[in-house]
Amino acid sequence: MLELRHLKTLVALREHGSLVAAAGDLCLTPSALSHQLREIDQWIGVEVVNRRSRPVSFSNVGQRLLKLADEILPQVQIAQSDITRIVHGQTGRIIFSSECHSCFDWLMPLLNQYRIQYPDVDLDFASGFEANPHELLQTGEFDLLITADPIALKGIEYFPIFEYESRLVLSNTHPLVRAKEISVQQLAEETLVTYPVDKHR
Repeated sequence: MLELRHLKTLVALREHGSLVAAAGDLCLTPSALSHQLREIDQWIGVEVVNRRSRPVSFSNVGQRLLKLADEILPQVQIAQSDITRIVHGQTGRIIFSSECHSCFDWLMPLLNQYRIQYPDVDLDFASGFEANPHELLQTGEFDLLITADPIALKGIEYFPIFEYESRLVLSNTHPLVRAKEISVQQLAEETLVTYPVDKHR
């Protein structure tokens, strides 16, 4: 069976021209490298490398295997590099959402900084105004949700990122402007302009 180590051996032979030099490059003994060449010859059924020539030469089959090595080995190296970055959290995809429009003023600059620091991580922003964003987080539709409602759900953890204080904005001429405390009952007859949220909230 043809393996990646066989292709690496052929490339090293092409680069160095001799078994001894190629074996040194691959951290093998010349006998171990010769054994690999015999494996290739037995698997294919013909001699791939003429080891008696100086430098070594390749048969037509050997040339075709070198072409295969030139196509495959760089792709393997790229894949290994990508996998290393994934394992170490340097690449991937994060789908996040926010239930609060007012978060965007501070959130977007932070996301720009994140993209600069982690250019291999794709950031996808999903609307947080679905009916049940917490359940979408629980099922894996989102990776992260910015919310003011820490609903207890299995597998979901909440971390506070800041304190939020609601403010009532009044005209300077409003009768309640000098009150130290304002109750909900005092606003019952007022026209209240507020952010649209569900009545249960």
